[in-house]
Amino acid sequence: MKILLLGDFSSLHTNLFKGLKFLGHDVHLASTGDGERNLPRTHDIGFKANKYRLIQGLNRIDVEMNFLKSLGKYDIIQIINPGILSKFHIKNPYEILRKKAKKLILLSAGADNKFNEAIQNNLFKYGYKFPKGGLSSRLNRNENYLLDNVDGIISTSYSYMKAYKNHPRFIDNIRFPIIVPNKPVFLKRKNKFTFFHGIQLSRYLEKGSNFIEEGVSELNPKWKLDNKFLFLKTIPFKQYLEFLNQIDCVFDQAYGYEPGMNALICMSLGKIVFGGCEKEYLDTFNTNMPPLINIRPDKDSIKNAVEKFLEKPEHVPKLSRRAYEFVNKHHDHIEITQKYLKTWNQI
Repeated sequence: MKILLLGDFSSLHTNLFKGLKFLGHDVHLASTGDGERNLPRTHDIGFKANKYRLIQGLNRIDVEMNFLKSLGKYDIIQIINPGILSKFHIKNPYEILRKKAKKLILLSAGADNKFNEAIQNNLFKYGYKFPKGGLSSRLNRNENYLLDNVDGIISTSYSYMKAYKNHPRFIDNIRFPIIVPNKPVFLKRKNKFTFFHGIQLSRYLEKGSNFIEEGVSELNPKWKLDNKFLFLKTIPFKQYLEFLNQIDCVFDQAYGYEPGMNALICMSLGKIVFGGCEKEYLDTFNTNMPPLINIRPDKDSIKNAVEKFLEKPEHVPKLSRRAYEFVNKHHDHIEITQKYLKTWNQI
């Protein structure tokens, strides 16, 4: 099949692209590179930044429209998020994509207006946070057209499924694809651990980074003295993967019922991850054995989780192996790619 994957977050489409290539498909990936992560792509739709928002917005529209006009026909066009293209296009970009795709698929991956609507309707035990003015529960006309005209909507996690499961075009939930190492390196019991949290300044509150920093700051002084805690801004993805070699434990995010792409990548490397791991999420796997350490958007929750972990270092090898085995069993990128192909073919 000839396939276009449009947009990328945290290497979701990158990993699916590699799976499709491996299985012999003609696949293209168009994205901005997900900002500073600079993810690989076959078509770059990044636009020039400008201190004047109007000029930057026009640059974006120009790049996107030139790209859309250059496209041929595809068997599958999959859009990672309804807000991946500018909402200020005069000519609806999704109408162009609709005409170029035999099957047009929308993923629910990353925060979008429908997800925000679910939060406002109290579908979650605790609310997620979005930058003021960043997202609205109201869909713009282009996104409304997309939701009404796709051939199917696929969610990528428990939380996104909750937001979309009652939509008439929702068809399936397919888990995140992860490229799992063949020879994992498991953590051993040790007396000193290095913790890491990557901070995206534009999503500081959205990810609950404020709670993570506050929770760490209130740790018992002996834990802060005996262990290393690193808080760094977003770095290119390739550099990030190399950096993880120095890390034992990773804070993913304080909001969320489940691990996201970054958390799963770290777990596939045998890292101890602190992030979302609620009972509702575990129930979808019919297990009560958490593969990561659950935290919530509360500084005491995070402080207590870290101190409890540090008090029992003898559990580290078991936790490290469990994290890897969970991802290997449920998120292998080739198996996930095959699920995508099966779902597309059934539409």
